[in-house]
Amino acid sequence: MNRIQTYIINLEKSVVRKEYMNDLLRAYSFLDIHYVKGVEGKKLSESEISERFDKDRCLKRYGRALSLGEIGCTFSHRECYEKLLSTSSDYALILEDDIHLMRDLSELQSLSFDNILDNSKPTILFLSGDYWYLNHERQQSVVSVFSAVGSYAYFINRAAAKCILSIKRPYYTADDWMVYKTLGVRLKAVRPYLIDANVDMDLLGSDVLQDQWGINRKLMSCKNVLESYTTALMKRVLSGIGHFESKIRVINNKVVS
Repeated sequence: MNRIQTYIINLEKSVVRKEYMNDLLRAYSFLDIHYVKGVEGKKLSESEISERFDKDRCLKRYGRALSLGEIGCTFSHRECYEKLLSTSSDYALILEDDIHLMRDLSELQSLSFDNILDNSKPTILFLSGDYWYLNHERQQSVVSVFSAVGSYAYFINRAAAKCILSIKRPYYTADDWMVYKTLGVRLKAVRPYLIDANVDMDLLGSDVLQDQWGINRKLMSCKNVLESYTTALMKRVLSGIGHFESKIRVINNKVVS
């Protein structure tokens, strides 16, 4: 297979994280690794955020303001999409810099990316867990996804990157996959999943600091409140029939149940 264009989001100050990722991925020579300078939200001015981010639409969607870290994370992922479109590559692997490998990434070499990430259809393929899936694709290791949590390990093709960047002023978190679905982006995932977020590592900690998560329906628009209830119901149904790929937590470099 050809080398896979791989973008790792890394803040300029996070030298230890970069070294960690270099060591983690050193064995996988089929990954063509490029570090993308992450956007540090707390360094963005208020005028820059207002110009580049739609706060009013964000409030209607989540019922709360996003933290500076969340906004920076969204901008960082968009930087990766722009970088992909500046190349001739058909797709790219996007990684955040605090991942943990659950399985050997050499398994990627058995996947038919030309079919899975066919640019005639905007597509995202998750390598992470915590997703609700609808059915298996012809290739048994790939499933069709309804919704997912997390943005730390996924493939994106050029068509999907163009769709997402068509929103000039984002108003969403980097992992609000339901927004992307409204643009026509289809979601898929490798099952069982390959990569987890390595949370609470003594070595790394978190670069996305915040005191709020989720949504506040009291301040959301009626449309988004209805969508949130519908999505929650669908997730419950899929979980009930065993169509939820739950991730295993990795804390301080140890797998915990």
